Amino acid sequence: MSESGPLLLLLARTAISLAWRVTQTLTGTLQVRAMSVHREAHAAGQSQEPAEVLVVCSVGQEELEVHWDAQVPQYPAEMVAVATHHWQRLCSEARPGAVLFDGALCFLRNFSWDGFRLHLSLGRTSYLYALFANAYCQEIVRRWGAEHLPRVLGVSAVVVSAGGVLPLMRRSDTVGEFPGRLDVFGGHIDPGVDVLAGVPHPFVAIGNELCEELDLRPAELNSLRCIGLIKSRCNQKPELVFACSVPGDLQELCRRAGGARGAGEFVDLLAVQDEPPALRQLLEKRRSELTPSAYGSLWVYGLYRGFWKYTAAKKS
Repeated sequence: MSESGPLLLLLARTAISLAWRVTQTLTGTLQVRAMSVHREAHAAGQSQEPAEVLVVCSVGQEELEVHWDAQVPQYPAEMVAVATHHWQRLCSEARPGAVLFDGALCFLRNFSWDGFRLHLSLGRTSYLYALFANAYCQEIVRRWGAEHLPRVLGVSAVVVSAGGVLPLMRRSDTVGEFPGRLDVFGGHIDPGVDVLAGVPHPFVAIGNELCEELDLRPAELNSLRCIGLIKSRCNQKPELVFACSVPGDLQELCRRAGGARGAGEFVDLLAVQDEPPALRQLLEKRRSELTPSAYGSLWVYGLYRGFWKYTAAKKS
């Protein structure tokens, strides 16, 4: 069997689908900061990890508290001008079929984790600043200070099929972020759409994203949990990581995903066994193909499932 044989079970063009059977949820909680994980991190390719683990947890919707401030941040005038020029250039150079829309998004002001509840303070920004930070993160910090990084909050879901496989999508060349890379499913929080009790909420956002990309309904997302918070190193973008269980085998989910509204965002499906050796091999052998959020999400998922060991960081 080839090197990638045990890793890749299926390659399906046009659509992807996912489902996850939870054999056992990890009880209790753990805080992990600055990738203070077990020494096995290096064995899994963590010496130059693309993402930093901020929190590992297991919380439901009731244990995730959101504090919302709708006031738009006051970025420096020069930064606004440079970001706007960058956006205009992206629009003019976009590939045929690509659509860029400067929609409203949520950014992470700050967070805290007390061992029982995850507290998020969110504010309003837009996709223009998300793409600007992707391209010029270090420049923003150097010229205007780290406090002006947009820190757009993403939401990602790790889902495993009833047959015990974990699907990843190959992102389309027409998407704005990391085209052509392997990714888990998810997106961002739209403050005008992903709302619970009048406040933008990550659980609503991830439910809407899975509906859009995989044609899954909220009632089908069994045991949906937020399992961690990560931060991509290349753009300092935070990402909430979720895990859930859905019914149906992989073929059925692929069929449904083909008719989903967001099917054009990806072109291929790679299915990976929901087992420690296969997941570790993916992180080691195909690391350069993964988006930072996919790498961090899968690493957190491995911690959540107990696939590899870890040590909690000391509180600062």
